[in-house]
Amino acid sequence: MRLHAMAKEASSANPSVSLHEVLETEFAVLHGKLPPDYPSSTEPDTRLKAIWAAVHALSEKRSALCISGGGIRSATFGLGVLQGLARCGLLDKFHYLSTVSGGGYIGSWLSAWINREGLTSVTTQLSHQSEHTRPNPEPLEIQNLRSYSNYLSPRLGFFSADSWTLVGTYLRNLLLNWFVIIPLLAAFLALPWIFSSIVMLDPPLRTDTLFWSGAALVVIGVAYMGLNLPCGRNLRWNQTRFLLFCLLPLFLASVLMTVHWAWFNYYGLSLIAWPLFGFGQPQTWVPFLYLGIALHIVSWLTSLLPAHGFRTLEFLAVIVSGAIGGVVLWLGAQRLFPRPVMQMELYICVAVPGFMALFFVAIMVFAGISSRWTDDSDREWWGRATGWLLAVAFGSGRTSYRPGRPQPDGCGERKRTGDRESARSDFVQGIHDRGDGLCGGPVDPHHRGNHIGDEEVDSGLSG
Repeated sequence: MRLHAMAKEASSANPSVSLHEVLETEFAVLHGKLPPDYPSSTEPDTRLKAIWAAVHALSEKRSALCISGGGIRSATFGLGVLQGLARCGLLDKFHYLSTVSGGGYIGSWLSAWINREGLTSVTTQLSHQSEHTRPNPEPLEIQNLRSYSNYLSPRLGFFSADSWTLVGTYLRNLLLNWFVIIPLLAAFLALPWIFSSIVMLDPPLRTDTLFWSGAALVVIGVAYMGLNLPCGRNLRWNQTRFLLFCLLPLFLASVLMTVHWAWFNYYGLSLIAWPLFGFGQPQTWVPFLYLGIALHIVSWLTSLLPAHGFRTLEFLAVIVSGAIGGVVLWLGAQRLFPRPVMQMELYICVAVPGFMALFFVAIMVFAGISSRWTDDSDREWWGRATGWLLAVAFGSGRTSYRPGRPQPDGCGERKRTGDRESARSDFVQGIHDRGDGLCGGPVDPHHRGNHIGDEEVDSGLSG
């Protein structure tokens, strides 16, 4: 009656039942009633401790038989354990049976058998084999269990419907998974082609939008780190928010910045040069240094500074890590890819992963400088964040990489007259693709920017 009332109450008012209520009802069913000194408190923790104490105070101590999971192997092992316990006279000494997965397969079989014939009869049949039923001396219940243990295809054989049902089920699931996974994989592998197509487009007259959009996304990603660092605001946002508001902005910033650099060079524009804090000769790396510092300071102002106020060493770490990131960005732009169009395939493979790795370098510097006032929880957070960055960088680089393949020269034959001629034809083809014709069309001599003739290509390749 108590169980029925509790189930009715749970279904009508509250969909859940507290653990102490379940244990109290079970105790009353098994032992008649609760102890006389049982507390009437409504506090769940108090009643839970009280029911545990009541169970442990019983004259006969409680014990449970637990059978773990593992499929049919676990069920087979469990059957042997049950037979061994029955032969030792211990099976009927347990009060509870707890099973999971494959253990539930043998546990439910045992529970059903006990429900039909009783524990004493089941224990006797498990412990002794009948010599009068040879050649199969085991009880009928165990015989059926062994006969139908291959529950996915009970009847084997080439002409068995069960066997062909299993084959059909396997093929159905395999093809359905392929129909879902292969298009997604193909779409993922097409991203480098889409990226290269965007880079090779005729850019708009102003490309500053990509640059400032990428800078804003960097601020968002870095600010997220400060908001969730244990030494910062420690908002403890989940992994989904990290992917959406930190990793995705940094990845998009990498794409936008690399596209901007390719378009910037296509127009033949020159980098601005400033003196370092007003001293010395103007240098092109100084604006990059200022950019890295500015992005880090803006992120610091929106995250770490409001969290715990101004810290001198932390502010120094922000400046140094931003400066190093800016200078490393300049090195990649000016030393590795001064003219991305002439190294288009390498640029497509390396630019975005390299930009993502740049964030790893900045984080490494900041974490090293700030280690005096941070603890293991902060370093663990940095480790997880940089792990995601490196995973995306490696994935994008591996996806973009394609082994060497011949490039078309014009609309017809593939040119293979040496590395110099191949590189020259690749570059000229890239320039032609920007023209009016679809293949080998002329370049508009009035197009804005620097027209690069064959002589300049030769000098660039030979130099």
